[in-house]
Amino acid sequence: MVKNIQKRRINLGLDTNDLAKLANYPNRSYIEKIESDKMYPSTKKIPDLAKALSWKIEDLFKDVEIEDVENDFVFIKKYVEIYKILSRKTKLQKELLFSL
Repeated sequence: MVKNIQKRRINLGLDTNDLAKLANYPNRSYIEKIESDKMYPSTKKIPDLAKALSWKIEDLFKDVEIEDVENDFVFIKKYVEIYKILSRKTKLQKELLFSL
């Protein structure tokens, strides 16, 4: 999915800032993190991304390899585990963890 987003953005002549604005993200760093596979778009934002790219949602997942899906699943699973741990941490501890 990451490759599809980046390729489509480039084909449309958009930079990451343009796509962030069109998809209602606060700034381009979100798009940059998604395109570098450091962040996965939330299910709430997937429709916004598709619309910003003038695509249907299923177009985002076009030609996605099973291996990519498995990698995404592992990433999401680890994210959920980290989120559970962080939900027990104080705000200061969370800020320290994310600043590393």
